[in-house]
Amino acid sequence: MTEITPDRTKLIEALKTANIFHYLSDKELEEIIGLSQFYSYDADEVIIDEGDVSSYLFVITKGITEVYVHNEVGNDIFICTIGRGDVFGEAAVFLDVKRTAKIIAKDEVEVLRISRTKFVHYIKYYPSAGIKILTLIIYSLIRKLREANQDIAFERANTYQHEEVDTLIQEFLNTGADIIGTPRVE
Repeated sequence: MTEITPDRTKLIEALKTANIFHYLSDKELEEIIGLSQFYSYDADEVIIDEGDVSSYLFVITKGITEVYVHNEVGNDIFICTIGRGDVFGEAAVFLDVKRTAKIIAKDEVEVLRISRTKFVHYIKYYPSAGIKILTLIIYSLIRKLREANQDIAFERANTYQHEEVDTLIQEFLNTGADIIGTPRVE
């Protein structure tokens, strides 16, 4: 991780691709830039690690990252890729919670990072812009929750109950046993 000073014009262009900043004016974006830090990550470098606690929100301004979560035995499971304009760490704007995923740079990645303290300061001085951003953050979190719920429902729908399968196997094994005179399996 290296702190960087990105080209202002390219940065504003990149930030306008982020949903949470889409409705902000250039002046409002300039103020966010002034309160933020900017970092570059090399390929395969961990940006955030699952389980860490942090008060930073991130916006990808360049590159692609991969998102992983740990399974029950601790292996990393690939979830998706996210890139320019995507946001992660939104929950940190509201409270200190453990990160729910590991984010790894797939190639060279640049991010805007803003702390909760500076974000609250921004909202205090730019309430209209703050409301726009918070609305979009809440929308993003709700969308992610909906997708997670759908994934859980799909996973549950595709799992079977062993008792049901055991009963089915017993029925297959025992069907016709009386008819052909073979012993029943119990």
